[in-house]
Amino acid sequence: MITDLSKSILILDDDAIFRGIVHDLLKVRGLVVVEARSANEADGKLGGFSPALAIVDYRLPESDGVSWITKMRESGRNFPIIFCSGTWCDEKTFNWLRNILRVTMILRKPIDPALFVQQIESLMPQHILMEAQRNVAEMVPMVVTSLQAKEGHALKTADDALLAEVRGVQAKMARQQQFAQVRTSYGKELEASWQQLIVSVEQARADLENTLCVSEAIQLAHRIRGTAGTLGFDRIGLAAGKVEDLMRALDPQDTMLGVLWSEIDRAIESGNQSLQEHLALLDSSTSVTDEVVYSKILLVGADSEANAVTRNLQTRIPVEFVLAESSASVALRVKQTALDGAIIDLALERNLSRLCNLISEVRSVPAQNTLPVAFIAAGTNPPEPAQVLYAGASVCLQHKPDRMDMQQLADALLDLRQKNKPKVLTVDDDQMLTGFIASILSAQHMSVRSLNQPILIMEAMEEFQPDLVLLDVIMPGLSGYDVCRMLRSTPPWSDLPILFLTSRSDAEGRSSAFQAGGNDFLSKPVLADELIARVKAQLSKSRPNAQDQAMLSGKEFIETCEAILQVPDRSFLPLSVCLLGIDDFVNLGVVHGFHSTQEVTDKLTQLLHERFRNEDVRARLSEDGFAIAFPGTDKEVAAEAMQLFLTEFSDLRFSSSTMGNFKVTFCAGVSDSTEGETIHMLLSVANRKFVESKRTKFGAVTAS
Repeated sequence: MITDLSKSILILDDDAIFRGIVHDLLKVRGLVVVEARSANEADGKLGGFSPALAIVDYRLPESDGVSWITKMRESGRNFPIIFCSGTWCDEKTFNWLRNILRVTMILRKPIDPALFVQQIESLMPQHILMEAQRNVAEMVPMVVTSLQAKEGHALKTADDALLAEVRGVQAKMARQQQFAQVRTSYGKELEASWQQLIVSVEQARADLENTLCVSEAIQLAHRIRGTAGTLGFDRIGLAAGKVEDLMRALDPQDTMLGVLWSEIDRAIESGNQSLQEHLALLDSSTSVTDEVVYSKILLVGADSEANAVTRNLQTRIPVEFVLAESSASVALRVKQTALDGAIIDLALERNLSRLCNLISEVRSVPAQNTLPVAFIAAGTNPPEPAQVLYAGASVCLQHKPDRMDMQQLADALLDLRQKNKPKVLTVDDDQMLTGFIASILSAQHMSVRSLNQPILIMEAMEEFQPDLVLLDVIMPGLSGYDVCRMLRSTPPWSDLPILFLTSRSDAEGRSSAFQAGGNDFLSKPVLADELIARVKAQLSKSRPNAQDQAMLSGKEFIETCEAILQVPDRSFLPLSVCLLGIDDFVNLGVVHGFHSTQEVTDKLTQLLHERFRNEDVRARLSEDGFAIAFPGTDKEVAAEAMQLFLTEFSDLRFSSSTMGNFKVTFCAGVSDSTEGETIHMLLSVANRKFVESKRTKFGAVTAS
C-alpha cells in the first residue's frame, strides 16, 4: 500500500496497455505510480490527498477527463496535470484547459517514450527525482532477475523495451559514478589550484607591465573556470571566470584600474568562501574509491575453474567479465550489457551450426556486429582452422586457461576492439578535465587519447591518427586557434572534425571558433550528455560506418588492405582476399521483384558481419558484389571457410510475392599474398578465379 501519495504519479486512463507502458517507463526510473481506469477509481485511491503529478486521458468511463480535472480544481487541489488525448483538442478546449483548469501540459497520443519521460521528469520536484534515483540503484538488479526468470530466452517486445530502459538507467548511473570519482579527485586538488591562482594574481598586481605574469594568472583562472564548473563546483567556477574576465580587461594606463582590482579581490574572496564550504563538505563525506570499469567481456559456458581465474586480472584496460552459464542466457546478457568481446568455452557447444547461431546472438546488437570472439577448446577434437575462421573466433585456446592465459585472451580481444573504435584526441593543458572527458567518451566505446602539451600536437596526430579532435581554446604557448589552423593546413587533417572547448559562448566566441576552422564548439563547463551528443554527431559525418561497422566502400577496402600489406616484418603473414557475387542476380530481380533481392543482399551483409573475425575486412563493391580480406590466413583455409559460408547461405529460403520461396547461391574467387605483392594484384587474381567459378557453375568457391 502506498503511504506517501504526495510522491506518486497518478495515471488515469481506461486503456490498460497505455497504463502499462507508462507504468513501466516510470517505474524503471524509480518513480512511484498509481493506476486508475476511471474517475471514481482515482477518487477512491487518492482519497483527499494530492499526487505529485497526474496523467489524465480525455475519454473515460462514467466521466470524461476534463470533468475530473474540473472537480479537482474546484476542490482546491492544484497539483500538476498532464492532459493526454488520442485526438487533438481545438483552440477553445486548449485555452480552457490551460487558462481555466491550469493544466500544465497537453499531449497527444501516441507518445514518444523517451521524450515523454523527459517531459514528466521536468515537472517533478527535485527531491522526488533524487529519491527515485536511489530507488533505481536497488531496483535494476531485481528487474533483470525478473526478466531472467521468464520461461525461454526469446524476450517479448515489452521485455525488450523494459531492458532498453534498464540499460539506459545503467548507462546514466555509470556516468554519474564516473563523474563522482573525477569530482572527488579534483576536489582534493582544488585548494592548491586556487592558492596558486591567488599567488599568480598578486604577482601580476606587483608588476602589471609583466605580460607573462598576467597571462599566467589568466590561464590559471581559465583552467579553474572550465574544470570546476564542469565537475559541479559552480560557485568556484563562476568566481574564477570573473577573475579571468577582469584580468583580461586590465590596462596599466586605465584610470579605473583601482576599481578593476577591487572587483578582482571581491571575486577571489567569493571563491575563498566557496572553497572553504567545499572543503568542509569534503571532510565530512566518504570519497569514492571504486575503480571505473570501462570494458566488459562476455564469458560463455566456462566452468567454475575458468570463472575463478578471471578475478582481478591485471589487464591493460580495466575489464569486468559478464558470465553466461548457458546458451539461453546469452540473449539476455547481450541485451543488458554493452560488450567489448566474448570468450566461449566449446565444452558448452561443439556443433558448428549451433555454435554459429550462438555467435549470431552475441553479435545481434548493431554496435557489436563484429565483436571480437575467442574460443576455449580444451580436450579432444579441436576445431579445424577453417571452422574457427568461419565461426568468427580471433583466438582459439586448445587447453584449460590459467590466469595468464585469460589475461592474454582479454588483452587480445580488447586490442582488437580498440582498433574498430572511433578515436578521439582531446587537447587541453588541464589534466583533470581531459581525464574527465576521457572517462565519459571511453564509456561510449571510443578510444580516447589526452594531450596536455599542445606543442606536441603533430607528433600525437601522426602516432594516434584520431577521427576527431577536442581542442581547448586557451592553452599556454599555443592557442587552440593556432593548433586548428596548423591542422587545417596539413593535408591529412584538413577535413578532420575539430570541436573547440571554450568558456565563451557569445556570438564573437562562436565566430572565432568557426573562422579558425572548427566544426563545432562546446561551452565550458562541459556537460556529459552534451559532450557525447556533439562528438557522436561529428563522428557520424566523418565516419558514418564507425558506430555500426557497416560495409566499407571499394576505395576504403583497398586502402585498408594496402595498410595491412605495408606493416613492417609481415612477410611471413599471408593475406587472403575473396571476391564474391550473388548468382543470377539480375534474373532474381526480374522473377522475384526488388524487395526479394533486397532481402537477399541484406541477409548476406548481415551474415558477413556475424561470421568471420573482428579483424577481417568487409566491403560492398556493387549491388551484388562483396569482398572480404583475411589477415594472417592463407587461401586454402580462407576457401574452406568460404565454402562453409556458402553452404549456410545456400540453405536459406527467401520469400517471393510471385514465385513462392526460393534459394540463392554465390560464387567466389580467393587469392593470397603468395600470388601478388599489392592489393590490386590480389584483387585481379581473385577476380579471375571468381569469373572461372561463374563459368563452371553457380555456387562455387575457387582458390586454385
